[in-house]
Amino acid sequence: MPLSGDTRPGRAIAAYRTGATGREIAADLGVDPSTVRRWVHRLDAARRTGPRGRTGVPINRIVTLREVEGLSFADIAAAVRMSKSGVIHRYRIATEGHRRDR
Repeated sequence: MPLSGDTRPGRAIAAYRTGATGREIAADLGVDPSTVRRWVHRLDAARRTGPRGRTGVPINRIVTLREVEGLSFADIAAAVRMSKSGVIHRYRIATEGHRRDR
């Protein structure tokens, strides 16, 4: 289903981009607000490219912060603006290798 042009999804997306709320758009188009959310979600999914999440932090930076500077995983997470669990995961990959036997 196209999300542009004179279709209702297209009009909904155009209104959403101008700042209208989902409820306002739904009332204007005579659809349920969940329908508008679905259309907006599809548009967002279509616009995404590349991997999810933050990938700009080199693993060696995490290892250096942990082993050389002695920072905790929480401190590293704050320094590189990642989640603590993401830091731990990358640290373990670097130091233990990628394990698939879980």
